[in-house]
Amino acid sequence: MRYSIVMFLTDLVAVILSSSAAFFIKFSGRYAQEFPNRWREFLVIVVILIAAFAFKRLYSQRRLFYEETREIVEALFLTLILVFGFFAMTRTDPDYSRLFIGLSIAFAFVLVPSLRWLSKRIFNGYLKEDIIIVEGPECEKVKNFFEKEWYLAYRPVAIVKLEEVKDWIGKVRNVVLTRIPFLHEFYDELAHFSLHFDKVFYVPEISGIPLANQILHFSITQNLPVFETFSQRRSLLWGTIKRTFDILFSLAVLILLAPLFLIIAILIKLDSEGPVIFKQVRVGKNGKLFTSYKFRTMYVDAEERLKEILENDPEARREWETYWKLKNDPRVTRVGKWLRKTSMDELPQFFNVLKGDMSVVGPRPYIPDELKHIQEYARIILSVRPGITGLWQVSGRNEVGYKVRMLLDTLYVVNWSFWLDMIIIFKTVLVILKGKGY
Repeated sequence: MRYSIVMFLTDLVAVILSSSAAFFIKFSGRYAQEFPNRWREFLVIVVILIAAFAFKRLYSQRRLFYEETREIVEALFLTLILVFGFFAMTRTDPDYSRLFIGLSIAFAFVLVPSLRWLSKRIFNGYLKEDIIIVEGPECEKVKNFFEKEWYLAYRPVAIVKLEEVKDWIGKVRNVVLTRIPFLHEFYDELAHFSLHFDKVFYVPEISGIPLANQILHFSITQNLPVFETFSQRRSLLWGTIKRTFDILFSLAVLILLAPLFLIIAILIKLDSEGPVIFKQVRVGKNGKLFTSYKFRTMYVDAEERLKEILENDPEARREWETYWKLKNDPRVTRVGKWLRKTSMDELPQFFNVLKGDMSVVGPRPYIPDELKHIQEYARIILSVRPGITGLWQVSGRNEVGYKVRMLLDTLYVVNWSFWLDMIIIFKTVLVILKGKGY
């Protein structure tokens, strides 16, 4: 209940601020005479918005930030349609202000997710509910998930054996079953838990199945759950949207950052001998080879230096064989270290995006020599354009092993959606601002 109340009050504050900002912009200098005429519009916006949020279960269900934001965006679009529909079918004197309503909803797109994030951060301890985790193969991983994902506001208090769960009834309201092979083996436990806990989480043994784009069909008469997964990347519409976004986004970056390109080029030339742009053959969509562009970050004799390092330093050789890169790489120039830390060495790849060789978001562009290492993943990874950034870049990057990196690339492809691309771009910006590049 406390969660629902806090979120309701947060949304109310957000819509009041949104409508106030819209009011001051639209009716500048006429506040006193316009306020009595606009309170109805404000009231209709509030009522429909809260109803739409309740319909999307934004007060009863807890979600991760990006999942919740997607639901908020959908609810706000629904609110916009319903508000305009309401006033189109009713008479008002004076006539309703389309700009005021539009601006109110537009500001809400920013303020509602932002204030929800802030509210959950400030009141996180108050909002948290205790949760117990049933002992299983992945129980520690699940515990770490709930501890790390503070936005959900759950507090793991214990890992217990299945037979010990009854001792917690009445003490906690939520329980997690980890790695259930199939539900029929735990039917009695699930049915029993649902009578004594508000929320029952379970982690089924379905790792690797594309679940980001899925629909659950459930026949209650046959007690048969059927998951339908679908791939947006096969859709002509979403493919066109992705390519259009790639072009527009790349053009914007190249135009806005043109002065920065010039500064970086000068610094590279002053720092070491060699060309400004480093060209390398990479493997693109359907195995097609293309030339990738980056700002040069290494000395021109980098290959000779690498060979010498790997021959004389066993620890560096092990690191190279695991990650295919070195953290303290002596081949990298002074300017190159800064470029890699900020990921600005990859800026010229936006030209690759315009040429159609790459996408803004996608799997890592592999070099031809790596194909023998990605054989079991190649069919999926090479079915799309490689990206400047991707899931592995925002999931640990240097700390992620080579096989995990390929798995993340595969998960990106099978779970692709335009919303996922937006999440990865947002997270990439955060990684760059934190200085966690290369």
